[in-house]
Amino acid sequence: MSEIELKFLLDEMSSKALLMRLKALKMVAARRVAFRSVYLDTTEHVLKKAGITLRIRRDGRRWIQTVKTKGKIHGGLSQVGEVENPAPGGRVRLDAIPDPSIREAILRHVNDAPLLPVCETVIKRSTYEVSLEDGTRAELAIDAGVVGAGERSAELHEAEIELLEGDATGLFDIARKLFPEGGLQFSELSKLKLRYAVEFFAPLFRSKRLDHFLKRLKRLQTVFGSLNDAATVRNMFAAPEVPGVGHPAAQRAIGWILGASQARAEFNWSKARALWRDLQRDPPVLEMRRTG
Repeated sequence: MSEIELKFLLDEMSSKALLMRLKALKMVAARRVAFRSVYLDTTEHVLKKAGITLRIRRDGRRWIQTVKTKGKIHGGLSQVGEVENPAPGGRVRLDAIPDPSIREAILRHVNDAPLLPVCETVIKRSTYEVSLEDGTRAELAIDAGVVGAGERSAELHEAEIELLEGDATGLFDIARKLFPEGGLQFSELSKLKLRYAVEFFAPLFRSKRLDHFLKRLKRLQTVFGSLNDAATVRNMFAAPEVPGVGHPAAQRAIGWILGASQARAEFNWSKARALWRDLQRDPPVLEMRRTG
């Protein structure tokens, strides 16, 4: 199975704003769920290196095993391969993966090495069905939760618009409908990648100093993220393989995203120098522990 979707990074404020927008549009969540997911890999992270994600998720009383393969991203649209199968008792069943090519690839990479938990997420998800007059249907999922790696954790807020029926270009029109103010940042960061970053750097620093530093770094990261979006999004949408080239509705949606990303970048750039000075005042590198 292949998914076509748009994913956007949110913060707590923009997540609340989206929920208010949905309420104003008189849209009611079709489903609200809370689930726990455990991501697995070998000690050498062979699945990560191969672009494969293996997950066990508890949804209600069921445990589901999911495998995702590395997707293609064009103009913010991502296409991800995904297969699922039941996992009774939360036990990994590589031999039960329904797609033979994916099953053989995982077995080859793992090569009988033990699979260990490398990340755990606890997410509350609200899902909505969104449609357009041309028949395009999509599912909107709003996630809010925590990604944990050892003793460290990070909050996660994300919105995902997945195509159910119709033309993929309709996803941009739906995004414009849901986020009329613009200012969106595409999400190419999986929960597992976030875990690897948290786990890799956490042992180097004292907890209290690191927490203050990460708060400052997050603000500066937002600035550079918006600058990067503005610098690359034009090339992304100019690529010949982007769906909807020459389609009037798609071009209007693309123009909206271009304008919003540029305005957001200019606003954030005005704060960059002050944020950088603030970040330099108390770097946690001074607190690095000796490891040798």
